[in-house]
Amino acid sequence: MYTILTLLACVGVSLAAQCCVPPQWTSMASFLTAVVRNGKPYYSRGLLSIGYDAVRHRIGQYVSEQINNGANSMAIGVLLDYQANLKWVKDVNSGKCYKMPLNRKLEDFVGCISENATVVGNKDAFGFDSNVMTLNTYSMDYPGLRVYTSLTSDSCVPVGETFSGSIDGHSFIENVHYYNVSAGLSTNPADDPLVVPPRGCETASNFDGNFHYLGLDNIIGRRSAFSILGF
Repeated sequence: MYTILTLLACVGVSLAAQCCVPPQWTSMASFLTAVVRNGKPYYSRGLLSIGYDAVRHRIGQYVSEQINNGANSMAIGVLLDYQANLKWVKDVNSGKCYKMPLNRKLEDFVGCISENATVVGNKDAFGFDSNVMTLNTYSMDYPGLRVYTSLTSDSCVPVGETFSGSIDGHSFIENVHYYNVSAGLSTNPADDPLVVPPRGCETASNFDGNFHYLGLDNIIGRRSAFSILGF
């Protein structure tokens, strides 16, 4: 039986930063993940709907994912509430909700690139004539993990990330691309991934073994959620 291991990647950063993401924003993102487990490759792809709120110290995501060309699929909501020190997970298909301690301090909520990150791309231009966007790309190394993240050079809006490394001895690589990024938060409550508790989760159970949480520290304050396949 398949178990989806949802990883919310988090890598701690220093206060003296090269750039910081906007304090409130929403975005869509697409991702593609490859994991090698016991010599066999597994693939997953999907879409994210993201809400980031540095004012209330919350990050919310809806994740829709297909695994191995649609052989398995999942749809979940994940909400990290730093003020309440709680993580909420909702299975969108079944409506079941779970919660567990986030085990993060309020000061762990950060949104900046570390000053000791390596700049591997400086104001790289994409586009033509006046319709040009310039990006800065940073490389960061952590135990078992290398991260490349690209942001706009003028306002540090997230554009893309690549993660590679190993989890529990299994090699993986993931690409994430952000699009339709908007400043501020949704004005439609039905689309808001930051509602506490998530709608329908008022009587959520304690975190269940069907979900396995692997916590690293945060990457520039966003939780780049990707899922890997386990048994």
